[in-house]
Amino acid sequence: MRTETDYKKLWLGIDATTLENWAFRGGETADQLSHVFIAAYQAAIHATFKELDKSHWICFAASEDKSGVLPGVSIKDQRLSGTKTWVASSDLVEEIIVYVDGRSFLVSADASTVNVETYPDAKFLPGMSQGRATLSNARPNAELTLTMPFNLAEAYFVTCAACGYLCNRFARLNETTLQSTASDLFNSLSGGPEGINPKAFADCYEQTKGLGKQCGALDADNANDWQQNGRLLGLYSKPVAQRAMT
Repeated sequence: MRTETDYKKLWLGIDATTLENWAFRGGETADQLSHVFIAAYQAAIHATFKELDKSHWICFAASEDKSGVLPGVSIKDQRLSGTKTWVASSDLVEEIIVYVDGRSFLVSADASTVNVETYPDAKFLPGMSQGRATLSNARPNAELTLTMPFNLAEAYFVTCAACGYLCNRFARLNETTLQSTASDLFNSLSGGPEGINPKAFADCYEQTKGLGKQCGALDADNANDWQQNGRLLGLYSKPVAQRAMT
């Protein structure tokens, strides 16, 4: 399987006119589920925050240490200090969106006031480096406007990227009917994360999750990846179903 660095090089070459196609093509290019998540995650960030550079890998750092050992991030005199405990693609991330007190700030990951550490041996999605960021009086590059709930965008674009991945895997397995089904599901994802009918999206999501289970049972070459990380395709079942009921 490709390294995260190899995948980033391929991701940078994706040509897509919409975020949906960007996520789909990113999933189609991936050879493991960790990279499917990266494709979806980047598209979700750009749907949530409109003014970002699409050539950069960016993390939305919202979570803090629940144990209370590490200080949460605070802002004073327009400077950020504290620790965010989950940074996606920590080895390769270029910018970090730091969420604090209902506001979102963009900082450079390589700034002298930002220290990004990678955790060893992630058990889930290990093909993506994961870590934490500690800020020490860091000056933000910009304050960003959050245009939609991030978890809504994340669920939507994971579905888009999963459809791309499933099309690729089913094609390799010569399962043309299942490949066509995955393609049709992606084509039904119109309207964007906020515009798509919640019930229609919930149905599409569940069908995509079901296709993932079928692919996992057939895809002997990636059997270990499906066993370890296949739950990615069902990770958002509860919030998707709850939104469909409102």
